[in-house]
Amino acid sequence: MLSLKGDNMQVSIGNLMITSFCSENMKHKNFRFDLIKDEKIYEFVSTTIGRDLCDREENDDIQLEHSYIIQDKDKLVGYIYTQKISEEEGIVELRYAVHPEYRRLGYMGYHDNNRKGYGEQILEECGNYLFTFDDINHIDLHIRKDNEASIGCAKKANYQCVGMNDEEYYYIYRLSKGKRL
Repeated sequence: MLSLKGDNMQVSIGNLMITSFCSENMKHKNFRFDLIKDEKIYEFVSTTIGRDLCDREENDDIQLEHSYIIQDKDKLVGYIYTQKISEEEGIVELRYAVHPEYRRLGYMGYHDNNRKGYGEQILEECGNYLFTFDDINHIDLHIRKDNEASIGCAKKANYQCVGMNDEEYYYIYRLSKGKRL
């Protein structure tokens, strides 16, 4: 379900929402600052997150090659960025990060080890949403080999390791349309 809340576009993708960034919203600005200063995000996800997470000109639909905030009710819990890898094969790379406050080990309200963490939930719900686009057949995650938390999230969300790059020290995990468990 698509809705506009103030200047923000929001899309429900299950229990979570994809929300466009608004530089006039202090909560959004603080969230982006928290992500930029986080060492794990800087090391594993992106050094350009501050540039990527920005206002959008159009507020009516989700676009590839853009960053969004992931929301759980009123909590800003994560970030995603999608990038086309191969238009012919329908491959999109998904980058994601969970706010430090809501990572499984750091989230104070997290007591049930059987409940999905936000990383796994983001991967599952964003994957299901992205597969509603006709031209997307595969979702790739490029995960550094030493990022054990993200590798664990990918495996729990049924992404399969399909390769690696020794020069850049990352694995490629893939989720394919029609081949999900």
